[in-house]
Amino acid sequence: MSDKSYLKNQIRLISLNANDMFTNEEYDKYMEIIAFVNEINRLDQSEDPADVVKKKELIAQKKIASHQLTNLIQKHKGRPRKVRPESIIYHDGDLPPGVTWRNLKLSKKIAEFESDMSRAMGLKPNDHTFDKIIVKWKNIDLLEQLVIDGFTMDLLVDGKVVEKKYRYFSSSAGQLRTDRLSFLSEDVWEKLKDRIECGLDWDTLNAKKGVNVNKLLAYLSLCFSATIPWPEFDIDKAIVVPDVESEVTDRMLYIKPDYTTEDGVRTVLIKHTDGAGMYLPNANIVPSDLKNKNFMFRSNYFKGLLSPFDYIRFCKEKGIEPVIIDFWGKRYHLVNDDIQIIFHESQFKMAKFYSSWEEYKDAFKRCGCKFSIAQFEEDYPPDKSFNYQFTQSLTDFTDDEIRTYTAKTHRKILDLARNSKSMLETLKAREDSPMKDKAALALYPELLRDGYSKSQLKDIKKRMVFDAKSGAIKCRNKRLYVIPDWYGVCERHFLGTKKPKGIVKKEEVVCSPFLSYEEVDVLRSPHLYFEHFIAKVCKDPDVYKWFPSDGIVTSMHCLVSRILQFDQRSN
Repeated sequence: MSDKSYLKNQIRLISLNANDMFTNEEYDKYMEIIAFVNEINRLDQSEDPADVVKKKELIAQKKIASHQLTNLIQKHKGRPRKVRPESIIYHDGDLPPGVTWRNLKLSKKIAEFESDMSRAMGLKPNDHTFDKIIVKWKNIDLLEQLVIDGFTMDLLVDGKVVEKKYRYFSSSAGQLRTDRLSFLSEDVWEKLKDRIECGLDWDTLNAKKGVNVNKLLAYLSLCFSATIPWPEFDIDKAIVVPDVESEVTDRMLYIKPDYTTEDGVRTVLIKHTDGAGMYLPNANIVPSDLKNKNFMFRSNYFKGLLSPFDYIRFCKEKGIEPVIIDFWGKRYHLVNDDIQIIFHESQFKMAKFYSSWEEYKDAFKRCGCKFSIAQFEEDYPPDKSFNYQFTQSLTDFTDDEIRTYTAKTHRKILDLARNSKSMLETLKAREDSPMKDKAALALYPELLRDGYSKSQLKDIKKRMVFDAKSGAIKCRNKRLYVIPDWYGVCERHFLGTKKPKGIVKKEEVVCSPFLSYEEVDVLRSPHLYFEHFIAKVCKDPDVYKWFPSDGIVTSMHCLVSRILQFDQRSN
């Protein structure tokens, strides 16, 4: 798999504003309110007493118009709304009888990456669809009607007008933050309903005391994540086990209930496996080019990180049977049952709503559900620019330290004007490049004198200078997956050790990309406050034999997961 191959294919769809579902009367009233707002904003800059009086009058009129709009919206309650074609169609004179992709306004067209949902809908790369629509809302009354009653839109298909009905489906965590809704056409919903719900419809959830609505919406939206297929996956060779928690004692700044702080030694409970699972390095249900790599996955109510660790070898070295109890209490022999992936309960968001792993597997197979792969570890993790937040939290940086720290970036900017090799690398000139201009540059570097190449380099240099001034400094900085000490996790799973010792020392991290360094600064992005966790790099080759990936393995005995607020489940 190539880097970011899950971000290669896209589909095209529609994005609407809730205002596009206004009736003509509501739209006229809405535009009247917008006119009031624009005039009020214009008068904000004036200190003329007459303008101040006029502004107050306009504010009063705006309140009346807003109240009138609310009343108009309420009259439509209980009926599906209809998309106003004049708000989304290009037309010069007569309005077309229905919407097509060609007459749709450019501002209403968007693209999103291929996902499990798009594949289930039968969409291929660059296909467009009217079966999924993203709607941005501002008016709470209109939002309520759209969610409850849905809306319709007239499409022009083969010369005939077809009215398509849409129902609210879900909103991802990002959509919830940005006031967006995902709608599906009724026919697609009926076709994919079972695959989406995987045995948990509304009646079943309510019968089991319900679930937090926002969380459920986020879990349902996992099918929209940018992913690639995972055809090798076999659910019969995977299980779900309880998370591993243990107490960690160390010095910390404790915030008491009255919001005062206390600096001292305390003991806290840390969930080491939050969002992380493990697979056998030789697992045949993992793609061959992802073996010994960390990668993210998605499925129905499932998400998180998978990391390679040979738990069968662990059991052999400890002289014990590879037996484990799953989340529901069932006993598995990992060799006899051919278990190649161990998920943890924090990765299975709706585990408590299934009576057993078998119940979920039966629903998974019956409904045609799939596991997909999202982000994954690169073959050679490249150096990344340092986040400006990290730099800002280093409050005692001296001028000499800053010069040393920025030297690589400074040299790279200068080389763009005097080093042809650096220029070619920056322009990504390669003889095997699919882009003919890049291949030509590699074959004939004298083209660097061409006006187009000079213009490109000038723009790149300008951007690099801007980024550097914004804190994006080139240094030995890599973005790696954080991994728990699986050795200690297995001590709990297979030995029943309440306080696992693990194999990673308290003050160390295991990180093969930085093996030649003595210490590393472990950070997270986005940065949260002033936290920088300085750790020694483990040099023991025997430890690295257990962790073949390029992730960063942290100890079970330090507070790094609390200091940096680890979240293996994030993208």
